[in-house]
Amino acid sequence: MNTPKTVTAIIIDDTELMRSVVRAALEHIGIVIVGEASNGRDGVDLAIKLEPDLIMLDILMPDMNGYLALEEMSGRMHEPFVIMMTSVDDEEVIDACRLAGAQDYIQKSVPMPEMVKRLMRHADFLKKKR
Repeated sequence: MNTPKTVTAIIIDDTELMRSVVRAALEHIGIVIVGEASNGRDGVDLAIKLEPDLIMLDILMPDMNGYLALEEMSGRMHEPFVIMMTSVDDEEVIDACRLAGAQDYIQKSVPMPEMVKRLMRHADFLKKKR
């Protein structure tokens, strides 16, 4: 009998409030948070060390922004599944993140039910894929 796969995640964001919101959304749908980081440099190190199924990554952060962190993760990890989070509303930034390897891009202002719905879709995909 197959038991459902547990999806693991890390959250990389310099704002404690946003990490709390994302943590609540992920835990609500059964994703296990295995780590958090408050800047891009620590986030890259954490992602490489823990190899989570899902990486929630802010764009605007100190030490290393999310875009550079995404590029480094993509070069050092096997197919990281990254969802970018930001308050930036710019199509060029969204396109650049997708080209760099992000699977999705969630605005921080998105209502919680919408965030949960999108995260559930990704979690279902990860459970089947991994």
